[in-house]
Amino acid sequence: MRNTTNRLNFERSSPVNVQAGLTDLNRRGLVGDLRGVTIYVEGVDAAGMTVNEWNRMRQFWVAYFAHAGATVADYSVLNGIPKLEP
Repeated sequence: MRNTTNRLNFERSSPVNVQAGLTDLNRRGLVGDLRGVTIYVEGVDAAGMTVNEWNRMRQFWVAYFAHAGATVADYSVLNGIPKLEP
């Protein structure tokens, strides 16, 4: 989740602008079709990040997945894989 590219970099000191990042990725065709997919994001590394930086990263990915049509069921620093019912 800590993407580090020239266009989208969560490691730099300035925060990623959620809307501008989504607009850029969408314009370049980098938003997948995730309709009907449920996302569980577990064990998101927070080392070296402030709480605000981590929350900003979470906000971006939740917005990205929503824009792609997915539902985010969980986004956590903890490693707790949910038990799925058959």
